[in-house]
This record gives sequence, structure tokens and C-alpha cells, in this order.
Amino acid sequence: MGCAPSTQHADAAGTAPQQQGPDAGVLKGQAMLQQGNLAAAEAELTRVLDKWPNCARAYLERGGVHTARQDWGKAVEDYSHAIALQANYVQAYTLRAQAHLAAQRYEEAAADCAAAL
Repeated sequence: MGCAPSTQHADAAGTAPQQQGPDAGVLKGQAMLQQGNLAAAEAELTRVLDKWPNCARAYLERGGVHTARQDWGKAVEDYSHAIALQANYVQAYTLRAQAHLAAQRYEEAAADCAAAL
């Protein structure tokens, strides 16, 4: 999912392992974003990133929150973090290109489109 591997831990009774990692928080933030609950989505994704700062997918999804708010600078910043963590992240290049385009930064948008190819 573009995040560091999750780890498994047994519960207090030592029974079935519980999955622990960023994926559940990223999916929760993504669902909040899709429902239009931008403040909650940003808070959840920021919580994930505080705990797992190398989770490219969380940066991508938080960039989506900024895009929904038309905050192109913050969107570009989060998409850039995702790309820095995962250099071949085509979706991050594409979304960053769209943010550059919306901000009328055409050269940067064209460069990201070329990188996505």
C-alpha cells in the first residue's frame, strides 16, 4: 500500500495476532476523504504520518485532502513527499501534475506528466 510493512502482535491473552501498521489508518482517512469529511481525514492521515513517516500512501491521500480544499501548495508538498519515498509512484506524479496545472504552473505540470510515463 506504499507504507512500511505492518507487524503482527499477539493480544494480551497471547492468542490470534493483531495486524498493526499504517494501512488501517490510511484506509480510514481515505474513506473520510471520500465522504467529504476533510478535517477528520486530514487529522487521521496526519496521525498515521506521525507514527509512520515513511508511508507514501498516507502522503498521497493527505495530498488529496489538500486538493479537495484547492490548497495547491500543500497538495504539491504532500505529493512530493510521496514521490521522495517512492520514486516510481506514478499516481503521485499524476496528482502532483494536476495540482501544478490548477495552480497554473505549467512547466512543473509538464515535467510531472513526463515523469509519470
